[in-house]
Amino acid sequence: MKINVTDFKDSCRACLQQNKIFYNIFTCYYVKRNISCVEMLTNYTKIKPIKQDGLPQLICKDCFRQLKRTYDFCIQCESSEIRLNNLLSNLKSPDNSETINEVKEENNIKLEPSEDKINLISEAVELKLEPIREINDENENWNADDDNLLIEFKQIDPKDETIIKKKKGKKKKFPHLDDEELAKPTSKLPHQCDVCGKILSSKSNLNSHKIIHTDQRPFKCKECPASFKGHSGLFQHKRLHTGETPYHCEYCPKQFRKKTTLIYHIRTHTGEKEYDCKICLKSFVQSAQLAIHMKRHSGDKTYLCQDCGKAFIIKADLKVHQRIHNGEKPYSCHLCEKTFATSGNLSIHVRIHNREFRYTCKYCSRGFITCSSYNVHLKRHRGQRDYSCECGKKFYTSSALKQHKVVHTGEKRYQCKICDRKFTQTSHLSRHFRKDHAKPDDPLPNSDQYKIVLPAENETSVFNLKMDDGDLKCEA
Repeated sequence: MKINVTDFKDSCRACLQQNKIFYNIFTCYYVKRNISCVEMLTNYTKIKPIKQDGLPQLICKDCFRQLKRTYDFCIQCESSEIRLNNLLSNLKSPDNSETINEVKEENNIKLEPSEDKINLISEAVELKLEPIREINDENENWNADDDNLLIEFKQIDPKDETIIKKKKGKKKKFPHLDDEELAKPTSKLPHQCDVCGKILSSKSNLNSHKIIHTDQRPFKCKECPASFKGHSGLFQHKRLHTGETPYHCEYCPKQFRKKTTLIYHIRTHTGEKEYDCKICLKSFVQSAQLAIHMKRHSGDKTYLCQDCGKAFIIKADLKVHQRIHNGEKPYSCHLCEKTFATSGNLSIHVRIHNREFRYTCKYCSRGFITCSSYNVHLKRHRGQRDYSCECGKKFYTSSALKQHKVVHTGEKRYQCKICDRKFTQTSHLSRHFRKDHAKPDDPLPNSDQYKIVLPAENETSVFNLKMDDGDLKCEA
């Protein structure tokens, strides 16, 4: 296996693979066993990681999963060894020696038909059968040979298990029901839901469960109009009013109302993502995130924007898109006056203040904050221009191509708030404001203070439709 020297520290410590999902061995944590990755490597492998050893400090997702399985297997072996040693010490103790010998003697008894044993058994049989004979004297079918049947039954070879032992089989889940009743549909079983088939332990639990399949919400909050189908939902809702957060994160000061929320939060610290997409192999922390992701693969765009007609797969994406039209920017930076339409754009902006460079170019060692800007930079090194105009010019990004097309159309969508002058590019408007309106040596303010974005000339709503001669047409 060839290892790139430049990416030496970006490879897995165990398999030396690169370009995979990695976790830091000193911060990654196995929550189920309450042990860190570095402790598992040190105690159960020959790898002894140290932060100052100069070797890679990463482990890939597959190797970390294999390490957890190895750790679980070692723990199982150790616990089994301890249990076996305890059993062995109990067997060797002098207090148990007599009882062990007695058990051996009882197990070694042979059922040989000696005369003394036959006499003892026959006497016992006569004693037991005497009162029965007095009651059943009128029965003429009783014969003396029947007395020997009991003795012969005692003398049967113990190896013949087909005669002595009863047939073994699984116990019935409902022993009071016959086989014919068990063959009936599952809806006829006791305490079983007729809608989903779930079996409940009692009739009261079944009645509470059936509320889920109806529109009833009998559990109502006294503080607000909220209502719930079950008592557990109301109990968790009450913590909103009381402010109770009983679940604490062991990695950070955050607290949560629900245990499931805490579990999902801990996975953000440990890097565990249990839900994998079978199509693109992307992993997620929650099953709900995976379900939303699978909708993207389906390609069904059922949510349409009423302003521009653009379609979206997820309703949340449509909500974010509509902020472009209404100008809503609910997320503001606490370090400056800038506001953003999404929380993701805000978090990226905060990285700029903190100078948090997550991606480094392997050719020029330049740092980048976002993966998209890093990929565009790599295209410049390779000279990869994927977006071409009809005039022959090519560009690295689709946004650059879109800005270039304005040169052909002559459309000026960016207007100055102060002098109403229009420009084709935002950069031209910013240069105009700095030159004609801004004070010298003053930093450039947020573009929202001096820029107006005009609607496109050919922008029409797909919902402005007419019916003409039976045909459905869009207004031009």
